[in-house]
Amino acid sequence: MKARIITGVIAGGIALAAIILGGYFFAAVLLIAAAVSVIELHVAFKKGGRNPAISSSVILFLALGLGVFSNTTGPGMVVFTSNEYNFFPLILIISVIVSASVFVFDHKNRKFEDISHPFFATLYVVLLLWCGLTLRSMPEGIHLIIMTLVGSIMSDTCAFAFGKMFGKKKLCPDISPKKTFAGMYAGFAGGAVSVVIYGLVLFLLKIDVGIPLWFTPVLGALVSFVSQVGDLFMSAIKRQCGIKDFGKILPGHGGMLDRIDSYLPSFAVTFFAVTLFDLFTV
Repeated sequence: MKARIITGVIAGGIALAAIILGGYFFAAVLLIAAAVSVIELHVAFKKGGRNPAISSSVILFLALGLGVFSNTTGPGMVVFTSNEYNFFPLILIISVIVSASVFVFDHKNRKFEDISHPFFATLYVVLLLWCGLTLRSMPEGIHLIIMTLVGSIMSDTCAFAFGKMFGKKKLCPDISPKKTFAGMYAGFAGGAVSVVIYGLVLFLLKIDVGIPLWFTPVLGALVSFVSQVGDLFMSAIKRQCGIKDFGKILPGHGGMLDRIDSYLPSFAVTFFAVTLFDLFTV
C-alpha cells in the first residue's frame, strides 16, 4: 500500500505538471505512455504463447510521434503549413499492407492473430491517446483534460468503494472477480456528479470549454461507462495472456496500461463531445 501511494503521488504530480504546462511537455508524457504501453502489450502477447509482429506497432507509434511535432487539430490531423492534412488513413493503409506482407512471408512461424492482435491493440492505444493530445491542444484544453480525468477517476473510486461495501452480484467474474453491479452503478453516479460539479465551476467562472452545462451529466455517465469498459477490456487481454499485471514499471500499480486503461477511451468520448457541439453550434 505504501508503494502504491508513493507511486500515485509521484505519477500524479508528473501528470498534473504536464497537463498544466501543455505543449511538448504534455506530448512527451503521452509519447512515453504510448511507448511503454505498446511494449507491455507485446510482452503480454509473448507470455500468452503468441509471436506478435511489431511492424504495425512501430508504424502506428511513429504516426503519433509525427502528430506531436505539428499543430494537432484532431486524431491524425497535422498542420505543417497553412494547409491541414489528415494523414492517418494513409498510415492505416501502410500498416495494413505491411502487416499482411509480414503474414504472407512469415506464415509458417505466425498465426493470423500474431498480426491482428498487435495491430488492433496498438491502434487502440495510439488513437485514443491522440484524442487526449488533441484535447489539450484546444483553447481550454487544460480543463477538458482535467474534467475527463476527474470523471474517470471518480468513477473508478466510487465503483471500488461501493462495490466493496455493497457489491454482491458479480459483473464479469471471469474477467475481473472483484467488480460488481453495485460498483458499476456507483461508478456511473460518481462520474456524472463529478463532471457536473466541474462543469458548474467552469460555468460560474465563465470558462467556455465547448460543452454546455446541461450535457455534463451525460458526459460524466459516458466517461464512466467507457472507463469501466476500458478497464475490463485490458483485464480481458491479461486473462487471455495468463498474466496478472502488464508490468512493474509503477510499483503498487503494475504496468502503464494497468494505470491508464480507463483513461484511454475517456479521452475519446470527450473529444467527440466537443467536436459534435462545435459542428452543430452556430
